[in-house]
Amino acid sequence: MASDFETTYADLFDTLTPAQRAEARSAMGSALHEGWIPSRESVELRILLTRGDITTEEFLDRSRELRDRTRAARQAG
Repeated sequence: MASDFETTYADLFDTLTPAQRAEARSAMGSALHEGWIPSRESVELRILLTRGDITTEEFLDRSRELRDRTRAARQAG
């Protein structure tokens, strides 16, 4: 069953195998329960990690950068 973020960002999920798709869906579902609010950029990061295009360290670094940019934009805005 497709999730809302999977439907919204279908073009990103289309690049995954069925097993990768299930892995990404599970990871994002867990993150949702922890308060994660999906954005295109954050979903794309998870897809890159799932496909093996970036390492876990790169994923964490980029996620922190995204979080900091988002936080700064909210404070400025």
